[in-house]
Order: sequence, then structure tokens, then C-alpha cells
Amino acid sequence: MTEDILELFDKETGAISRDNEEEIAELNSKANEIRDEFAKISKHKQLGQSMQELLAVELYVLDDTDKPKYVLSVFGKVRDEVEKICRKAVDNFIFNENYAFHKYHDQLEREFSCVIGKSLNESIPESGFWCSTADISMTVLGVQTYLFYVIKFDRNRLNNSITFNKERHPLIEELRIEWELRFGKYFSMTKKINYNELFRRASARERFLYNYQDDLNALSAMKYENKINRGSIMALQLHRDDSYEEITKNYDISLRLSAPIKITPENYKTLRKLLEITQKELSLLMNDQGEVFAIGKMGKQPSRTYYKICFTNFLEWKFYKNGEEYLRFSNMLPSFPEMGTGIQQEDIERLIMTFGDSHLSKLEEIIEGATNQSHGTMVVFAENAEEEANRLAISGIRISPTVMIKELVESATSIDGALICDEKGKCYAIGTILDGDASDIGDPSRGARYNSALRYRNQQKSKGKKTFIVVVSEDKYINCISTEVD
Repeated sequence: MTEDILELFDKETGAISRDNEEEIAELNSKANEIRDEFAKISKHKQLGQSMQELLAVELYVLDDTDKPKYVLSVFGKVRDEVEKICRKAVDNFIFNENYAFHKYHDQLEREFSCVIGKSLNESIPESGFWCSTADISMTVLGVQTYLFYVIKFDRNRLNNSITFNKERHPLIEELRIEWELRFGKYFSMTKKINYNELFRRASARERFLYNYQDDLNALSAMKYENKINRGSIMALQLHRDDSYEEITKNYDISLRLSAPIKITPENYKTLRKLLEITQKELSLLMNDQGEVFAIGKMGKQPSRTYYKICFTNFLEWKFYKNGEEYLRFSNMLPSFPEMGTGIQQEDIERLIMTFGDSHLSKLEEIIEGATNQSHGTMVVFAENAEEEANRLAISGIRISPTVMIKELVESATSIDGALICDEKGKCYAIGTILDGDASDIGDPSRGARYNSALRYRNQQKSKGKKTFIVVVSEDKYINCISTEVD
């Protein structure tokens, strides 16, 4: 019995032997827990959807010298490739860099993480990696062990799914730092990330948001004559040497207050009353002292970075920077903005492969309108759209050919059924129930709308007609299906 137990331990390290397939199953379970956490800050679950795998890296340091021998093991689907890269990185760190320095300063758990994470990101360009700071333990033979968890992302999706100013959203980096610090060997989702605090630290990049977040949350909860706050506030990012004239020339001022009102709890009621005036084009204008001094709007060509806060519902508001949504808040908790068109960059590329890019902006506008719909819907772009609208007339509503705009799409998709549009964005039918060839390609776990789209795509493909379908589920999942790309 004792011999059987001893066989489970590695004779050199004292580590318990583990099967990679069993470890993969456990890692997959932990990966799903991480995706659930990420879903709290992304309505479309973009961050979780870009996550490909969770891996575990174990490093056993066999002696206490300045250039020790070591054993390294990786668990996960891509273990061989990752293990090779990690070994090379650790070799270089021990023999060519400052291992001894970091050892004597008790910094190895952090430095090993940095070395492994950097090496993986540089060696596999199509992927992105977050490597946790190690937890340190001892095996039964007293061998020092460092264990890291590594999240593997699709780099393209990570860079394009949550963006600001056409680049990866700056708060993604703050999330990476927080994750790497908080999770290690004793992985447990009971060690919850405080996302509110994470975003507060990240928003320190924008001092305005950092300074006034609590005040804005409070104003979003206040009603005036039982009406929800739907007003707005605007402010400029100011420089110390800005003159009053230089500031005010950025604004188109409608009303100037005789005395500014500072955003403090004792003035909330007054400010809420003033916000009732700003439900259309006007906003409360705020200076760098946190004082509302006027009512108006931003000029056509502001010379400074500017912010806008739009209160949208009870305890809900959005924060804009230079006219682009930066963050949104609901029940005092921050989250990333929704995607612009509502679909991933790879889906846009699939759309271009189907129809080219001649009318891409118009098709994106239609898609954006569909994804703004509060319930599920579907949009079909087909080169034979007019013919199909006539064929399916009995199961839909034919309309005069109409070039759609976003607002019209939002209205037209409020009824059940699909829009039938051509590759130029001209719509021929609304509320259409699709038919299609039955097949075994469908997914029983998905809804009827998705499977209907698959059947219709198969039918169009058999006819040789280029078609691109956008399916929006009721829980806001979005799938794009093309006849040109499987």
C-alpha cells in the first residue's frame, strides 16, 4: 500500500503525478468561473468570449544556489508549445539575468510571472497571455514550488472586442494587472475581484471621473417631481495656465448662473432640479473646481479633451470622452461600453469576404440598429433579397425598397421576424419568417432563431446566392453566419 502511494510522487521533486486530461477538465471548470466574473463588466461577454484556455505552470526549484536546477511542468491543451517557451524563458532568467538579485529580495514569485508572461506573449503572436503572480509552496520532499495560472486569449478578439478610440480599451490593462496579482495556486472565486475599486483605480487616468464618480452615482438616483434623471453634464479637461476666455470659447452658453454651484451633497437637490432643463441638447457646464457655472453645449470644435455624463435611467449613467462612450454605470457598478456595431472584428471581416467593402458602413449601421433592439431579432443580407422578399411574402411584410438608417432598423426589428436586405443596405421586407433546408448542422442547445438562420443559409448556399445573416438572441448574444465562410 505504501509503495503504491510512493509511486504517485516524483522522486526528484516530490510532486504528485497528475494526468493532463484530468487537469484540463479541472482547468476548464476554473476557466468558466473566470468567464462568469468577466461577464460582470461586459454585457456582451466579449472578454470571456476572447478567452481560449486556462493553463497551469508548475516550477520546482531543486536547490538553493544562485543558478539552481529546476523542473517545469505545464498542464493544458497546448502544454508542449507553452512548456518549451517557458523552459527557454526560465533558463534565460536564471543563467543570463538577475535571478540571484530577485531571490535575495524575495521577488521571485513576481519576476518568474513577468518572465513567463512576457515570453509567451512575444513567442505566440496570435495569442495573448495573462500570467498570475505565483503562489509558493513546498512538496513533500521540501522542494520549493512556484505555480502560475495562465489565461490564453485570442489576441485579435482581445484587441478588437472591447475598444476605445479604435484601440484596446485602456481599462483592460488594469484588469490584467488585478487578475495577475490576485489569483495563483490557491485559486478560488471566493477571492472576488472588487471591480468597482478596480475601475476606480483605472479611471484615475481620467481625474474627472475619479473625483466625481460618487457624486454622479448619487445624482443618477435622484428624482425630480417623481421623474427619473435623464439630464447631462459636460466638462473640459483643463490645463493649469488656461485663461477664462480660452475655456469659455469652447462652449455655446445659453444660460449663465450668477454664482456657480459646487457638486457637493448639500447641493444635490438644486443640481437635480437644473438637470431637468438638460434633457435634450443642453447640458450643465462644469469647471475644473467641480462647480456648475452655466447651461449650454459644447462648441463645434473644442480645443480640449471634453467629458460628458448622460444620465439614462435610475442609477444608470454613461461617461463619454470626446464624444465616445468610455464607461457605463448601473447600480453604481461600472462596465465596459457595448460594441459599436454589435459584432466582432472577425465578423466584420466575414461580412467583407461575403460582399466586399463598398457598402460596409451602411451594412454596419443596419447591424448596429438591430443589436440595439431590446429583444432578439435577425437581419438577412442577400444578393437576391428582392426575389426572396417576394418568395416569402406570405410569411412576412413586403415594403417598398428602402435604404435603412439605424433608427428605422431599431423600430422595424421591434416585431418578430427578420429584415430582408440586399448587399447595399436596401430593405425589401420586415417581420419575415425564414424557411430553409433541414440539416444535421443545427445546434439543439441554441434557440429556434439561430437554427432557422442556419437552415436558411444552407438553402441560399445551395442556390449559389451570397448571404450574410446576423442573429441577435434575447440575452444579447450575437452570431453571424455567411454562405462564404463556414
